Amino acid sequence: KFFLSNNYLDFSGKAKDPSSLCGSYAELINQLWVGSSETASPNNLRNTFFAMLKDLSSASNIDAFDIFIVLLDKMHSELNQIKQKPNDLYFYEEENGESDMQACARWWKTHTQMNKSIIIDLFQGQFKMKVKCSFCKKVSITFPPFLYAELPIPDKEEMSKIRFKVFPYDMNYKYVS
Repeated sequence: KFFLSNNYLDFSGKAKDPSSLCGSYAELINQLWVGSSETASPNNLRNTFFAMLKDLSSASNIDAFDIFIVLLDKMHSELNQIKQKPNDLYFYEEENGESDMQACARWWKTHTQMNKSIIIDLFQGQFKMKVKCSFCKKVSITFPPFLYAELPIPDKEEMSKIRFKVFPYDMNYKYVS
């Protein structure tokens, strides 16, 4: 809906250029959903994408996942509303007495002060990383953002050992009208 309604055009910078990645993607989405033709060609999106990545276009071991991740990253670059990133932002360890939810929210706030786009809202999440120094026994807890999580496929015995903890997030999108 974001690309069908041309909401991406509200962003300054490269996203307004019809030869941009977002413009090419919006063209394909409109061909698929609104167009009168029974077929749609992704050639313009492909050509725009590979023109941006001359080094990647000659590689023979690229799979669909690699292309998807680079596509999301490039689209985020075009749609990022933060043009001047603050110099004084930093990530830091958990404060005394701070809950996981508070620390997670603090890390996310810092991240979104540098990165704000619909790509971030729809595709990014956070890990909770807990590292203990084997020498001094100090524990460091961080909440870095991620775009994707590569997970091994476990066997049946390992499946019972996997634990996930999900922190819900309010998904009221202000991008889509």
